[in-house]
Order: sequence, then structure tokens, then C-alpha cells
Amino acid sequence: MSSHDVCCIVVVGQGIKRTRYTGPEVEFFHFMHSVCLLCRLMMYAGGSDLFPIQTSNGDVSLHELLVSLVHLITECQTFDQGINSPSVLVTETLKMSCTTEASCSRCLCKDSIITELLKPVLNWLHNDVPSSEVTMLHVADIFSAMASWESGRQVLLYGEKGEKFKINRLAAIHAISNFAKKALDSSEFSTQPSPAVTGAFLFVCRQFYSTSEGLLVLQPYGLHHYVANAWRVASRDAAQSDTPTPNMEVNKITTDEGDGEPYEDTLAWEQTLIDNLLNFASTPKGLLLLQQTGAINEAVAYMYTRYAKKLQVSKTEKFGYGTMVTQVAATAPGIVALQSTGFVKTLINGLWTILECGPDDRPLLRPAPPPMQPNDRASSKFFTSLMNLLSAFPAVYEVLAEKELENKESYTFREVPDTIIGLLDRLVMVNTRSKVHSLFNEEQSQVFGLRLLSVMTCCLDTLLLLECQYKIWDMLLQGQEHNKTTDGDGFIVDMLSIERNHILVRSYVIGGPSERRLPCRDLEKASDDPYPWPLFASFPVPKEYTTTISRPSAIKQDTDLSKLLSKSQSSTPSAANSKEWLQKCQTAYCKVMSIRHESVTNRVITDLLDKVITHTLMVPQNEIFPLKPCKVTDSALKGQKLTDLQMLGIKMVIRYGQHLKLISNSSDATENLTLLLKKCRYYFRTQQRSMDSEIRCLQGDYTGHDWFVSTVFLLMAGNRDKAWSFLHNFSSVLASGYLWMPRLHASVSLCQQCFY
Repeated sequence: MSSHDVCCIVVVGQGIKRTRYTGPEVEFFHFMHSVCLLCRLMMYAGGSDLFPIQTSNGDVSLHELLVSLVHLITECQTFDQGINSPSVLVTETLKMSCTTEASCSRCLCKDSIITELLKPVLNWLHNDVPSSEVTMLHVADIFSAMASWESGRQVLLYGEKGEKFKINRLAAIHAISNFAKKALDSSEFSTQPSPAVTGAFLFVCRQFYSTSEGLLVLQPYGLHHYVANAWRVASRDAAQSDTPTPNMEVNKITTDEGDGEPYEDTLAWEQTLIDNLLNFASTPKGLLLLQQTGAINEAVAYMYTRYAKKLQVSKTEKFGYGTMVTQVAATAPGIVALQSTGFVKTLINGLWTILECGPDDRPLLRPAPPPMQPNDRASSKFFTSLMNLLSAFPAVYEVLAEKELENKESYTFREVPDTIIGLLDRLVMVNTRSKVHSLFNEEQSQVFGLRLLSVMTCCLDTLLLLECQYKIWDMLLQGQEHNKTTDGDGFIVDMLSIERNHILVRSYVIGGPSERRLPCRDLEKASDDPYPWPLFASFPVPKEYTTTISRPSAIKQDTDLSKLLSKSQSSTPSAANSKEWLQKCQTAYCKVMSIRHESVTNRVITDLLDKVITHTLMVPQNEIFPLKPCKVTDSALKGQKLTDLQMLGIKMVIRYGQHLKLISNSSDATENLTLLLKKCRYYFRTQQRSMDSEIRCLQGDYTGHDWFVSTVFLLMAGNRDKAWSFLHNFSSVLASGYLWMPRLHASVSLCQQCFY
């Protein structure tokens, strides 16, 4: 141990040079140096290989030594003498052994050591016998250091020899979370743990419920409700406290009454609780639990204050809140909470300051040089933040649905947008001269807006929403029209025309890399034609951007998959052989797709889907949702209407199907797909609950286009009856809840808490 480490442990004197030490002090110095030397040995694999060490009392293994050291923390509480306490030294030594994951796994990830550490926790939990605060804090610190590594989390979740994802009630995390839960409830213990102890063990739990695997184990304890209730109590106590006044006897702020908890401690405890509550938002499931507590707005407001100060998430997580902001913004309630806190406004104001000008009129002594790239280093951070905010359709729908652009006749140079719709109006939908003249850096700002639009339109539902409400294709084509040369035969190639061309092709011609050709965004410098891609100002797109799709051979090719499907036609499926058949089918399908994927024609796919769903339903436990009949006539369906977004999606699907040569007659296919979508919507309405929610996407039917139904329709080559037969049966299996977005929209199969 370095001299600095020793000074942190041993207090030499109060400004007086000491030359004499007592016998106990010399013994403690000897103990300290011995522990420090052993700590250095334990940290490295070579040092650990020196164990077992021969002593006069026999051989001492590494684990026996560690158990003895832990015993100084959990049992020998009489030695707690501040900074010279052996427990402090041992705690720092064990935490240092967690510096690397290998050292942590080698030294502490053992059941015997964890059992010894849990003794004071279990004693308080089961026997209501409290341990000292110092001991509990030391134990929590060691558990927290272990939980900072994957190997430490695994042994605390499942035990040293436990299997992953298999609940082990004897694992340490159950005792830790149960203690934290009871500590948050003031009526559980006769001697209530201090807020410091409760917060320390709650932080250990937080290191687990901030991961999906840990939340799966901790969810039965309902910690989110206990933390939320405790936070409300602390918040009420802080609000009811009198105005803080300085105490003349001690330099500490307390309440006027003087007979309560210090005011600063109350505020610190309130922030500790809301901080731990916020970290439930680290996972999608945790975000739902946070939403169910009703404190999501307050938690996001707290996150915004720390995000604005560029603070890290915790002492063991040395990164900012960007990841959590992305997680929160992926849901409609999350984006609403972010807007209410001012996060979106601050983000847009910061972006506008970089691209255009600040909200004030302070002159710049030295103007910044013009950027060489469309998204320079200064604006890329804001671009990433906006991209994270607008990457999910539920959030975009909540922000933009039924909202019109301002489209003012004039904009002042200092008029700064403060909403998403305002930003789109000024940077993306630049369709008037007044918007162009209001920009200082016209080209850079418009390219930034077009790049943002390009990312947003990667989500097809967002693309349909923007086209239905704001006619983005007309705006982009109009911009290309204005970029024509004076003779009208060519186009001016610049950053804006290249970016608009890329978005038009990407959004109009959907498909994979073998089904379309996307134009590049850069010029080819070493070429006579720097931009060989043709520009256009009207649809359809030029043929250079599409590929030629050849129909697969109609000659029947024998494969293991086709043979298996043929045998299935001659046999009657049963619950006994269905599981085995499904396993063989999966193996055969993976084999043929990796070796001879061209042999899998639409006819094979249709037959495969039909046989798979038939055998799946033969296994009783696979039918999760009730399979109800759907009795509705085509005439009744024709009287219903789809939204403009869904009708535009149908046109896109039919155009894509024609390009793949799966559909020959577009009018018949359009009618069949429309009726299929209406029938599926009618069927789901009988299994939905009436929602009274302020969230837009929960009001009425599913707001997006049903891409799963459209995909099945194309797989069945436009055959509506076959598509409905598969979809109707598939709606009863568990996989439909994951693959079919409208399947669980406002569904009665989900508990009501999932929607609030």
C-alpha cells in the first residue's frame, strides 16, 4: 500500500509530532501492513497461487483467510474506532480486491464469504436484532463492489453453483432485496435502519434492477412501489418543514422547530429515493414499472436536472444519462414527461445556438469558422440526442399527431423554436421563402434537418405519418424542381439536392439491399461524372434505383424441408408427435436457408406456415390467447374506413409486392389487403378494453400500419383467405404478442396497469 493509503487509514496526531506509540498501536500497525501485503497478493493470480500458506496452526487457504477478515466486519463490532478500526481497513481491502473482474471472481464470489457477509443482514431481517450502522454500511459497500462486475452479479443472483435464469431462493440478492423492502416500510422493524443504511442496500438492489436479468429476479418484491411510497413521504416531510435557519450552536441548517430530522438530511434522503426510482427506467420493463408508480414525471424532472449538469449516473456507472434518455423517449409517456420537464426545449435551444444563433444578442468577438461537414462536431451531439428522441413511432406520434406546421408569413432572425414541431417547421419543411430567409446558415441548417428527416423516415410508420400530415414527398420534389437548371434539362448538384434525392429514394423504394440501390451522399472526386446518380422531380423514381427481381424456378426441388412437408400432408397431427415434428421442421428450415435458400418458393412458404401453425396449436400449452370465431361479412367490412396512414401503407405494400412480382393485379390486391386489415381490426376490437387515457396512441385503434398482416399477405401471394386462416390461428399463440404489434393493443389479456 502506498504512503497515501496509509495516511488515509492512520491518524498520526493533531498537529503534534509523535515519537512514542503504545503497544496496541504498534500491534495495529503490524496488522495493517500485513493486511495490505495480503491484499496485494490476492489481487493478482500469481499472488493467489501462493496459497495455502503454511503457519504454526496449519495451512491457511485464501478463502479461509477471507472468511476470517470478513468476520472482523460482521462480528467484532467492539473494534469500531473510527478510521483506525480493523473493519474499515478490511472493507477497503475487500473493495480493492474487486478492482478487476478476475480478482473479484477469484476472491469474493464464493458462497462461504457471501454467507459470512449476510450474517448481520439476516440477523436483522429474521430476528429483528439490529447491527451497528458501520457494519451494515461496510457490508453494503462490499456487495456493491461485487455487483459492479458481471461475475459478481451472477453469484449474488444465483449462488456460486446456481444455474442462470433459475431462481435460487438461497441466493444473496433475495435477502438483500427483502431487507431493503422492509427497511423502506417504517412498520416492519422495531428498530428502523437509518436512511444511510437503507440507501446503501437499495443501491445494491439498483445495480440489479437496472439490468433486465436482475429485474426478472427482483420484480416479485415490488421495490418500485416501496421506493415510490417512501419518496412521497420524504417529499411531504421536506415540503412541510419550516424555512431553514442557521443554528447558532452548530454550523448546520436545521428546521425552526429543532426537534426533527435535519432539513438537509431530509432533502438528501428524498433525492436518494427519487434517484433510485429513476434507475428503473434503465430497462423497458423497469420503465413500465416506473410508469405504474405515477412518479415518472418527477423522476424524469430529476434526471433532467442532473443531465443539464452533466453528472454521471452513479459512483459505479461512469457515464451520463444519454442511454436512459433514449430508453425513456422510446415510449409515449416518456416523451410526454421529457417535454413537461423542459428537456426538449433546452435541447432545441442548444441546437439552434450551434446552427444559427443564440437567444440573446451578445456579439461574438471572433465568429466561428464555417463548418466543413454537414454535421460537424458541435452539432453531432444534438443530432444524436434528437435522433434518440424521435427513433420510436409511439413517441413521434405523441409529439406530432394532429399538429399543424406554423408556416408563418415571416420569421425574425432571433425567433428560436422550442418544440419538435417548431424545429421541423424551420429546418425540415423549408418550403417557403420566408423560412429560407430566416436562416443565417441556410445550407448547413437545411442539411441538418434533412439528415434528421432521413433517420426519422427509417421507421415506416413515421414516414407514413409525416407524409399524411405534411406531404414531405411533395416538399422534397418541389425542392428538386427548384434546383433545375435554367434550361430545365438538368439539376444543380449540391448538398441539398443530393440529400433530398437520397431521402426520396430511401422512402419511396422500400426493401433490402438486393431490392433497391440507394444513392450515395458523397461526390466521386476521381471521376469524370462526380455524381452518376440521376436526379428527379417527380415519381416514379428512375429505374437506376431499382433492381430486377427474377421469379424463382417453378421446377420442384426436393429438400429435407419439402420432404417433411409432404409427409405431413399424409399424416394426422397429434399432440404426441407435434413437438417432434416442429423440432425437425426447424432444423430442416435452417439447413435449407443456409445452403439452398433459392429453393424456398412462395408455395413452400405458404405450405410451411400452414403446417407449422397447425402443429403448434396441437400442443395445448401453446394456445395462450383464446381463439374466438370472427363472424363478419365483406359488405359489413366495406362500410368501415381505415385511416389515411393505413391507406397510404396499403399503397406502399402493393407497390412493393408488384416489384417482387408477388402481385399481378394491383386493384384486386388493394381491395383484398384492405378487407384483410379491416377484418383483423374488427377481430381485435372484440378483445380490447375501452381506454380513457391522455396518451394519444392509446385512444382508439392501433395508430400505425399493420405491417405484420401486410407481410403475411405478400407471403401468401395476395391470397386473402389463406392469409386470414393463418393470422386467425396465429393470434392465439404467444409469439403473436411479440411479432404482431396490434395484437396486444389495449388487449384484455394484459392487466390494466400495463397501460397507465
